Amino acid sequence: MRVLTSSVLIMEAIVVLLAIPVAVVLDGRPAWVGWVFAAIALACALLPGLYSRPYFVAAGWALQVIVIACGFLVSIMGMVLLGGLFAALWWTALRLGRKVEANAPAQ
Repeated sequence: MRVLTSSVLIMEAIVVLLAIPVAVVLDGRPAWVGWVFAAIALACALLPGLYSRPYFVAAGWALQVIVIACGFLVSIMGMVLLGGLFAALWWTALRLGRKVEANAPAQ
């Protein structure tokens, strides 16, 4: 499950970082929107390091909700749809990761 969830979060961080110039330059949002997106991307990049913590999954879901909510700030890019896509990928990574771990032989 670690590889799947980490992959989703790292790809999400890249997409959020790429949304900064779109938000600030093309959509004409204030500069603080870029800083908010940078903070979200940093959270996406750092969260895989907290995999062993009991709140990892809840923090991942909270991050998905934040990305979807911030998608309303950048209407030109369809970030709400991208946030929804990453939330679906997060759910799939959790589901498939748990299924693989359940079927893996005990070591």
